[in-house]
This record gives sequence, C-alpha cells and structure tokens, in this order.
Amino acid sequence: MRGQNGGDLKDVIVTQRIEFECCYITNNVLNAHRYRLEASAASTYDAENGASLYFQDFKQAIADAVPDGTYIYNSADSINSTAVKVASLLDSAYIPVVGYPFMITAESLCDQIAADIQHNLPQYRLVEVKLRETADSFVTWTNQSIT
Repeated sequence: MRGQNGGDLKDVIVTQRIEFECCYITNNVLNAHRYRLEASAASTYDAENGASLYFQDFKQAIADAVPDGTYIYNSADSINSTAVKVASLLDSAYIPVVGYPFMITAESLCDQIAADIQHNLPQYRLVEVKLRETADSFVTWTNQSIT
C-alpha cells in the first residue's frame, strides 16, 4: 500500500504506558491502587510522512480515559450502600468521583478504560490494554475482532 506521497505504508503496533491512582470500596473495604496501564493500537507509517499515531496523542487519549486521582464506585449500587454514601460525601467536598454501572474489579475497569480509549481514538483500532494492579497481578483486554 502507498502513502500520501507515494511512500510504502507499513503496519505497526504503537504502545504507550501510563500510571494512575484511584480508590474504591468493595465489601466495605477501602481499596487503593497505583495502576500501571499499557495500551497498544494499530497504526501505519511511511518514511516520508512519519507516524499516523503520535505517542503524545495516544498518551493523551489514554490519560483522558483513566480515573486518575479519583474515587470510583458502582453507580448501580443501592443509594444506602457504603460506596455510594462515600461517593456523595467526597463529591460534596469537590473530590473527583466517577460512578460506573458495574461492580469495580480490575477486569471491569480494564474493559471500561479500553472502551474509553477506543472512543477517544476512533480512527485507530485498539489492539490490547493491560492493566496491572500489582507487580504480579494484571488483566489483559484484547480486541475480539482480531483473528
């Protein structure tokens, strides 16, 4: 395939890493993590025009998708649940709060972040997102359309 000025287009996978922190309550226990996230997207480049997905743009799309410095909670929980009460209290104190319509787990958070990154970069195909909760524990989301 040829690029804009006739150069050969090459397929590449562009990967970017980011760290973020958030906390949440599960089973009345406060959990706080410094997550490490690695996302990869399919892109093309040619020698004349350079990359089509620049690292800084990819990093910004990821940063916009993660709940850094935020209290997250299951917005589908009962209004009387501890997690929802804490969210309301923190929100009234202008502390960042994000409600997700699912139980907070590494798996569900990874899936949501992947969807948000893809939404932020509709012209690219997100290939993989790896969310590390600890040095030994991580979840990998993969684009199911990959054969």
